[in-house]
Amino acid sequence: MVTAFIHGLQGDNPNYWLTASLMKHFLANSNENTRTYSSSNFDERLLREYYDVPFRMGVEQGGLETYMAAYNSYNKIPMMVSPILENITKKEWGLNGIICSDGGALRLLVSDHKFYNDLPMAAAKSVKAGINQFLDRYRNAVEQALDQGLLTEQDIDRVIRGNFRVMIKLGLLDPPSQVPYTKIGKKDEPQPWETEEHKQIARKLQGNRSCCLKMKIR
Repeated sequence: MVTAFIHGLQGDNPNYWLTASLMKHFLANSNENTRTYSSSNFDERLLREYYDVPFRMGVEQGGLETYMAAYNSYNKIPMMVSPILENITKKEWGLNGIICSDGGALRLLVSDHKFYNDLPMAAAKSVKAGINQFLDRYRNAVEQALDQGLLTEQDIDRVIRGNFRVMIKLGLLDPPSQVPYTKIGKKDEPQPWETEEHKQIARKLQGNRSCCLKMKIR
């Protein structure tokens, strides 16, 4: 399901994506309550055969290049700073795009996980672990980390390349005339979902759904 969803969202153009898929939450975010500080603990076999499987398939088979790190810890280490971001998703699977934080996750490293004493250290460790996009108020913490020598510009340069790779795939750095998807929504251009071809597909899907519902009732 995940590979089909990614292909559908990103499109089939060989050079550009229609949009960038982002999977979440990596990894083992199996509970809603207490997830801001709880730890999901399991062995290597469960990691490889169960918890990371849909994410791995999304990257290796779906062509995905972006995911969001979970709030929770895995084996006592918050996912924001887990070594598996680098060692598994990047080095083994080949992901080279965006690894982003969940909203507020930088602060939670200090307030809920109590893994670090302050935000500059949390920011530095997150960047070094592979986080290259924050859904937080991160700027002051990152600047303080730089001032304190906890983080270097080279550390930032190393991870921020992934952001630009995604921008290139979305055509954000190219002339709009070169990117086929920029025509969507333009004046006098038909909306793709309003074409007869798409309407026929929608009718077919609706017919299949009705058939399945009838079978279930019987």
